[in-house]
Amino acid sequence: MTIEDLIVGMADIKPLYLKKLFEEVDAAAKIWEMTPEYLRSFGLTVAKVNKLFSVELRERAIAECEFIYKNGIRVITIHDSDYPENLLECEDSPYLLYVRGDINFNENSNKYISFIGTRNSTPYGEGICTRLIEQIAKSHPFAVIVSGLAYGIDTIAHRAALNNGLKTIAVVPCGLKNIQPASNYNLAQQIVESGGAVVSEFSSETPLFKHLFAARNRIVAGISMATVVIESPLKSGTMITANFASGYGREVFAVPGRTIDASFQGCNSLIKSSKAQLIENLSDIEFYLGWDRQPTLFDTFAPDLSGIEQKVYDCFDSNSEISEDEIISRLDISVSTFFQAVTMLEVMGLIKSVRGKLFIKI
Repeated sequence: MTIEDLIVGMADIKPLYLKKLFEEVDAAAKIWEMTPEYLRSFGLTVAKVNKLFSVELRERAIAECEFIYKNGIRVITIHDSDYPENLLECEDSPYLLYVRGDINFNENSNKYISFIGTRNSTPYGEGICTRLIEQIAKSHPFAVIVSGLAYGIDTIAHRAALNNGLKTIAVVPCGLKNIQPASNYNLAQQIVESGGAVVSEFSSETPLFKHLFAARNRIVAGISMATVVIESPLKSGTMITANFASGYGREVFAVPGRTIDASFQGCNSLIKSSKAQLIENLSDIEFYLGWDRQPTLFDTFAPDLSGIEQKVYDCFDSNSEISEDEIISRLDISVSTFFQAVTMLEVMGLIKSVRGKLFIKI
């Protein structure tokens, strides 16, 4: 990493223009050998060219360099071998990344999977997210969970990964000097200390602006081989991330919800439009991603359930079918309570629907 690399990264030049530029030169320093007129032929505006050559930007880059070394931050450019290969495949990948943490982005990168969802998550969505990640940890201990460090599902995903011994990557829409939301600062520290990383494409002084969320979302999608949408309304940053993932040709999964639940309308829309595969349990992820499951203790011992889920699960015999009406009648529960419990058991891979309203134990 050089001062020139930092200047290029801080000049706010569109990634597509930079990629064209670096087809001509193999190092950032060589840009300053070009004339302003020639630089404009790559799509750069007069203002961008002037910014590249300004004394002010160079001084900011020098200050940034001091911050980087003082705080042990890695800066990885698209020319470096440790730049995430998954992200490099995306046409709008950022020129450089600021990284706090020692994770090797290209080790087990085929098992990078992002979990995303609304900030206003429900206990139902949080439970599904937690249990899916628990299952991944038990059967695929080298998987890496990617998310955006926001409130709600993002936070649940990061914590579930940490609690189950998985590495996790948090991509933030601001500089690493002032990580937002501030209440997740300690979570960010835990992520780094547990072998994961906090990642940004923005210099340390960059504040949190609304338009930077979409830029963050493309990195979450691009660095992952697949994206799981846990819970999302119809219009949200989560849907933007899902669309990025789909546009990159990555697998997108969505958890279905009731049609009357606004917080699942985005998930249902993704499934309905065939932009996402409906996910019921870990087996769906394994099937579409070609992950081979290793036998674990989880496969041979009874699951750890509680409350209504345990009561519903106890209704099943090993080899017989049971109907929705029979379970509701036997337990004297509402249809909505039944739906939530059965959906959770399906997500956990413990039961499945076979015909209409009939279910069997897996």
